[in-house]
Order: sequence, then structure tokens, then C-alpha cells
Amino acid sequence: MNSPKKNLENFNCELIEVCRKFDRNPAEIHLIAVTKNRSASEANELIKAGVEKIGENRLQEATEKFPNLEKCEKHFIGNIQSNKAREIAQLFDCVESVSSVKVARILDTEAQAIGKILPIFLQVNLAKESQKNGFLEKNLAEAVTEIRELPNLKIEGLMVMGIFGDVEKTREVFSCGKKLCEKFGFKNFSAGMSDDWKIAVKEGTDFLRIGRRLFKC
Repeated sequence: MNSPKKNLENFNCELIEVCRKFDRNPAEIHLIAVTKNRSASEANELIKAGVEKIGENRLQEATEKFPNLEKCEKHFIGNIQSNKAREIAQLFDCVESVSSVKVARILDTEAQAIGKILPIFLQVNLAKESQKNGFLEKNLAEAVTEIRELPNLKIEGLMVMGIFGDVEKTREVFSCGKKLCEKFGFKNFSAGMSDDWKIAVKEGTDFLRIGRRLFKC
């Protein structure tokens, strides 16, 4: 059974090879280790092995886990309920899943209350899947304009999700997401998880959100 540290070593080796294939610099791709349903000790093993960013998508789990974590950058990557936005703004260093102007306004108010500028990504539902959150492409420009006016939020980039089991459509989603980042002048693009990260690397992602791949046996 491989440890998280060993899985991380294997993943980093594979990432270097994939980056070489697609003419990418692996040093420019940031790994977010998704520690959903994993203990603080498992997360700490990765942090001690060099992981600088961890991702959580459940506030309750993060609240219980974070006091026991080594120093790291904490990203929220899950659905944001309005009544949880205050705690999310307080607990996390970056919120990658802002999917409405309403939520952005709440996060801005809460960030102001605690005196911080909160980095965020806007989640875009390019696949138009009903089960996924995110701005539709047709509404993105208006949302960007409104959110850019909020003084306590800083838009770092866009976040998208692929389509499970459909390589070609996932590639199209990632390609479109990267082009939208460039269109709006965002420097960061977050795409790619354990099943589709290689496609994301090819299409220009800057952030990979990897969970299961780092904890497999």
C-alpha cells in the first residue's frame, strides 16, 4: 500500500513527463491536494512532503481538520451556501467556487468585516450541466464587471470542471475556459482533477485539483 507521500512522488514524476510531452513547465503548474474525507495526519504527510495548497469542499470537515494542519494555503472548492459564506471567508485563503454575484457580494462583505482581501476564482459551467454550479458563459462578462467592483475580492481566474467519461467534451471545456481566462485578462486557470488532469495540462491549466490520485493504495 502506497503512502500519500509516495503517491505524491509518483504523481510529480508523471506530471513532469506529461508537461514535457505538451511543452509545459511543471514549475508553473500548482497542485492543490484535495483532502476531502481524509484525516489531518494524511494531509500533513503531503504538506510535509512539499504540497503548499490543500483543497476542501465541505466547510464542516474543514473546520474540524484545519486546527490540526501544518502551515499551508487553504482553498475552498465546493458549493457555497449563502449562510456559510462568512465562515468560508474567515477560514480559507482562496475560494475557487464562486458561482453567483450574490455569493460574491456576501463574501465581499464578510471579507471586509475581518479586514482581508479574499482571492477568488469564478466557477464557469461551460458544459451547461444542471447538476453543476457556475456561471453560464453568456452571463460571465456581466458578472465579471460587477464582481470586479467589489473592493474586498480579487478575481484570480476561472475554475471549470470536465465531463466525466467524455474526453473530447472535457477537452473542449478546458480549451474554452483557458480562452476565457485570456479574454478577461485573468492570470490563473483552475482545471483538471484525478481523472482528467492530463487533458487540463495540455489545454493550459495553471492549477490542478487532485484528490483520489494522491491517496490511492
